[in-house]
Amino acid sequence: MKFENGFYQQRIIALIGFSLSLYLILGIARIAFPERQCQRVEYQIKPDSLKFLSKTALQDALQTHLLRPLKGTSMNKINTHGLEKALETHPFIESCEIYKSLNGVIKIEVDQEKPIARIIDNNGNGKYISQTGKIIPLSPTYTAYTTLIRKKAKAKQKQNDTDTYLAQGELFELLRYIAYSDFWKDQIAEIEVVENQVLMYPQVTRQRILLGNPKQWKNKLRKLLLFYQKVLPIRGWNEYREIDLRFKNQVIGRR
Repeated sequence: MKFENGFYQQRIIALIGFSLSLYLILGIARIAFPERQCQRVEYQIKPDSLKFLSKTALQDALQTHLLRPLKGTSMNKINTHGLEKALETHPFIESCEIYKSLNGVIKIEVDQEKPIARIIDNNGNGKYISQTGKIIPLSPTYTAYTTLIRKKAKAKQKQNDTDTYLAQGELFELLRYIAYSDFWKDQIAEIEVVENQVLMYPQVTRQRILLGNPKQWKNKLRKLLLFYQKVLPIRGWNEYREIDLRFKNQVIGRR
């Protein structure tokens, strides 16, 4: 029993000694190597092809979430995760990553929201739909060239309801497909949405294309492509004023 008590006493003394030594070492290190302060902030805005955000605009957005400038602030006191989440609330920022380097540099990398379509509502107001389904405002300094969508809501239907409809489900998937297809993004200039029915207007020919309900949009685009490849080269590209894709296994051309 005495042996066990002596053993535990020795362990306690050893732990206390270790703790005091560690505290002393950290104290000496703190004096010899004081807390490093942020020396500068570097910014990277991606992709370069989009100009929604400038370096100055990003700096201004960052400053709204800071009590003091990052430069000169102790690196240990900079909450990078909190700043990332704060910047990701910006309408033009899809994601953000912030890194600390050992030489006192804060690196901020942001990915801009990538618009896939531009919406014009009943009142002529504009906004974008991004590839993530986010509704983002127009920029006063930059215009992204995308497919134009004219949405016509019912008088009793709120504009926000139609925004939600455009940014989800099969219609949203259709918009994404057009935006990332080399052929369709050049072919389709404008889309009109009237009470959940979709009409499309091409860039070069003068037809109105009745897609109807966006369900089965892949099959409908496949039919339209075959019509372009097999019929219009023979009949003439402006032979039909309207192409109807709403019926199963049919393409109806109206003069």
